[in-house]
Amino acid sequence: MNPFIQFRYKTEPDVDNYEPEWYSPPSSSLRHSNTPNLSILRNRATLSVTVSTAQNLPLKSRITPLPRIVQIFKKSMAKYFDIDDILTEEEFAPVLFHKPANGVTIDPSAETNSVEQGAKVELPFWLAHELHLRQAVSINLPACFDQKTRLEIQADAACVDLRSRCPNFYEFGCKLQPLVTDRTIGILLSTAFKIRYKERLTKVFTATHLTASKFLPFLTKEETNLYEAAHLSMTAFKKWRTGGPRFQRASILGRKRKES
Repeated sequence: MNPFIQFRYKTEPDVDNYEPEWYSPPSSSLRHSNTPNLSILRNRATLSVTVSTAQNLPLKSRITPLPRIVQIFKKSMAKYFDIDDILTEEEFAPVLFHKPANGVTIDPSAETNSVEQGAKVELPFWLAHELHLRQAVSINLPACFDQKTRLEIQADAACVDLRSRCPNFYEFGCKLQPLVTDRTIGILLSTAFKIRYKERLTKVFTATHLTASKFLPFLTKEETNLYEAAHLSMTAFKKWRTGGPRFQRASILGRKRKES
């Protein structure tokens, strides 16, 4: 039994007496061959369910109920159309191949489109993540989380230009944290955000427009969203204070009683 299984549902399936149609994907070299074909991973919308012990379980134990499949699908597609999430997963991460792979086409000028075992290359995070789940590669820390950046954050996190290193610095770090061997990324992100929120965001918000414009290019996408949210909130508050009476009489209170 192929441990990588995909489900195809009929119209209005019966959950209690449902038997899925087991089938292997048309291009199954990634799952049956020692040399995976990475072109299979180019479609990010493919929904696959991994059953690691499918051979040792009875048929009823292998079947995942329909509500659970819908829950997995909704969770995986929650940020599928989020432009910030897409841009974050387009960031490159260095990987080390543990197996040779075909269909990569990393360098258009290369004679072949294969990668040998032990090769170190940079791949988009979404592709590196999929390969990591298949134990084909191991992900290393990108340059935006190297020792130089850590030392600069420890020295003065408020003055570090994180946007030039990675526009979605915090989101990218949260996605990398469970996939790399370094477990200090979470502490780094938490420390950097606390210091920058206290020293940079509050000062930028209370400063004049001319002064704030000098510091805005150094903020990450997440920090810029916080600044814009605070600015819109303050604008709405000032508009409420200066515009019209604070208390308005309800229209129903102004109606006259009908004459008896």
